[in-house]
Amino acid sequence: MIPNDSVLERWQKEATTSVPRQLNSVEVEYIKNLPYEMPYWTRVVTKMITDTRQIIVTYADKVKALEFAGDFVPKGYLPEQYLITETASDLRGLVLPREFVIKASHGSGGMIAVSEDANPADRVPDPGPDSDWARLSIHPDTFDLERAITLFDRWLTLKYRQSDNTIREWCYTEIPPRIRVEKLYKGKYLIPTQVNIYYFKGVLGSIIYFERDADDNYPINLRFLSHETDYARISAGISQSVWAEIIESGKQMSQFTDMVRIDWMITDEGPIFSELTNYPSGGYIVFFGNSSRTGDDEHDEYCRMWDGL
Repeated sequence: MIPNDSVLERWQKEATTSVPRQLNSVEVEYIKNLPYEMPYWTRVVTKMITDTRQIIVTYADKVKALEFAGDFVPKGYLPEQYLITETASDLRGLVLPREFVIKASHGSGGMIAVSEDANPADRVPDPGPDSDWARLSIHPDTFDLERAITLFDRWLTLKYRQSDNTIREWCYTEIPPRIRVEKLYKGKYLIPTQVNIYYFKGVLGSIIYFERDADDNYPINLRFLSHETDYARISAGISQSVWAEIIESGKQMSQFTDMVRIDWMITDEGPIFSELTNYPSGGYIVFFGNSSRTGDDEHDEYCRMWDGL
């Protein structure tokens, strides 16, 4: 889907508008003492500190990101929404299917998946004053709406990774806390297979394909470089025509920044857009390599892709 000029102008304005922010002492010290040769993770952490453009907030905001993606991703690849709200109590009275997902908009985590595949023994926890973000899977027969409302009331008050004595993911302070309720998409496991695609200024960089089971194990976790894109497509079981649409929409969405990861769920209904990720793994990506290359080879290739902007 190729956006028109007015759409591009709107998002380009966000890509050239900065949000004022004050660095803390840890961030200042980090910038003062950058290594002479910057490895890949240093590039990401530096971006985390210094790139304060409005478009970074849009990418991180799970509500605004859907609006953004709607200008670039074909409608059939967008998740079906049941409710977007700022108030957890609005969940009361909402008529929902037996399976659905509730997500917070302003952090990584803060999710309850209500699924027939979840363990019936699991429950929505009572949030304590120190409770943090979590990803929960709850069976429909044991899902407790009132507990969920209390838990989301707690999550709506949290600011993601904002400690004063560390490097902050600053963009989350600019996101209005909201709740998304959407369709539960199913795949091979309780958590759908993921395809995470890295782009560097609109150019396809690399692809991670992984499967994660209910016990948080990864039966398959593969990293493909840009010249291996067809192997990634085959691993995900996606047709060439659909794959071409996914890759092209990612190129369009990523043209406004130096690096972004675009995440897709591979579901029983086909690929579904998930989210945009500014700082994969908080910058601390681990490169494992495979039978034909080492982790260092992968790391160096990522640096070359970034430097090729």
